[in-house]
Amino acid sequence: MHYTEDHEWIDFLGVSALVGIHKNKLSGINTILQATFCQVPAALGKGETIAEFQSGKGHFAVRMPVDGSVIAINPKLLNNPSLIINGDLHSIWIAKISPAAPYSRAGLLREFQYQVFADKAATLLYE
Repeated sequence: MHYTEDHEWIDFLGVSALVGIHKNKLSGINTILQATFCQVPAALGKGETIAEFQSGKGHFAVRMPVDGSVIAINPKLLNNPSLIINGDLHSIWIAKISPAAPYSRAGLLREFQYQVFADKAATLLYE
């Protein structure tokens, strides 16, 4: 599992990968009112939007952690986007992608690096 500094995660599965968001990005969000997803298939660059979620506190985007193609959207989220709030981190993925460079991890954080980053960000919020 690897992460971005915007709290997306990517789980590489050989030549494909699952993309989701860490609970840190969902802090303080209790409900999802609406979700929109990119068209499938879609060739997207790193940082381009896969999905947008509207909550009572505003909206947030989920972005591609790497260059690649979106090959599927989690069908569970199409009917119930609030699952991203209460679901298990690993089972509630947002998109399945085919990374352009499936064995490259450039620009991504390993789990321990992400935890240090997230802890530091949380500390700065409360100072």
